[in-house]
Amino acid sequence: SGAVLIATDGFVRLTRFYTRDGSGYAVMTGAEGLTRPRLVVEDCVVRGRAPTYVPPGGAGWKPGVLAVPVGGAVLAGGADVQVTRLAALETTGVAVLIGGFPQSPGGATLHDLLLRSVAGEPIQWEEGADASPLERSSPGVGVVAMGPSTVEVARLEVSEVSGMGLMGIGWPAAGSPEITASDVVVTDMRGDPSGETSGALFAGYGARITAERVALARTPWVTVSASGWDQEPQTRIDLTDVDISDSLPAPCGEVPAGQPGDCLTEQGQSEAAGIGLLARDSASVTMDRFFITGSATAGIVVALSATVQGRNGLITGNGIGINVMTDGFDINGLSEEVYLYGNRQDSARKQMPLPDPAAAFGQVPGMGAPGEGEGEGEGEGEGEGEGEGG
Repeated sequence: SGAVLIATDGFVRLTRFYTRDGSGYAVMTGAEGLTRPRLVVEDCVVRGRAPTYVPPGGAGWKPGVLAVPVGGAVLAGGADVQVTRLAALETTGVAVLIGGFPQSPGGATLHDLLLRSVAGEPIQWEEGADASPLERSSPGVGVVAMGPSTVEVARLEVSEVSGMGLMGIGWPAAGSPEITASDVVVTDMRGDPSGETSGALFAGYGARITAERVALARTPWVTVSASGWDQEPQTRIDLTDVDISDSLPAPCGEVPAGQPGDCLTEQGQSEAAGIGLLARDSASVTMDRFFITGSATAGIVVALSATVQGRNGLITGNGIGINVMTDGFDINGLSEEVYLYGNRQDSARKQMPLPDPAAAFGQVPGMGAPGEGEGEGEGEGEGEGEGEGG
């Protein structure tokens, strides 16, 4: 496949590196244990990576999965990684995946990344297996940090990706990542191979994302989402100087109800979404100097004991400005200097189908599944319910 593989306690520097039309990951390194590889990538272009199918690894995969697609530019687990000036174009899977293990947490510095046209791929199932369209596909992702890892991102541009732009996701009993990001642009995202889910920024299973100077535009489904769990640390997103614009319905929302490919679930609920910011399952989100506009359904949705705090913000031009689906949340106490006006409905306590990004993005091939098969519950109309989100 033309990959560079670093499997031991070594040091490799790749400078002015170009590869195209290979399969799997262009650069891979990882070691679970005492060894800790170090990788430096500078001035590199990865173009046209096709997936390699491998047996599912880790816990959480449903019975019946035969093989999952793996591919992208850089995969590093339990390593020290420095990537500067990387372009990943027309790839599949996850462009940059940073993972960690309890014995060897991951660490990465990612500066000046251009990630464009990252496609998802179908997951291979046994014939006749009981799997939903969402379970039959693997999303494309720009950058993901998984498990115990610390990632610093500066100057990141992600566009035309089928799943998620930047995400952090924890592993039960292993640990959760911390991502610090600045100068991030995520635009023109696409629905995943199931035609439904996409997003710009996601934290789940105890992950923490702190970001400043962030522009997120033209994303179907949910642009920013935080999904909590029943463990510590709790999921948290802190944003400063953020613009969330044009959160669109998923492509399936254009299909009439009852027709093949519509957004209706088996329970008759629409998964079209079109939400600027979603906080659910006890997760917390803070924003300072923010602007949310153009959300088809709602600018902000707060559900299932989550919290959202904001200051110096404007929420305007959305379907609903802020919709609350949890007890004890006071819209009027959102915080200081937050202006809520010019929406079709500025605030509401309306029950609506509750998207579950943790179920959509909880399994990212390449480092095994993060869950143990037990999720946090998938919202059903009343904002509560049982589900397998892991």
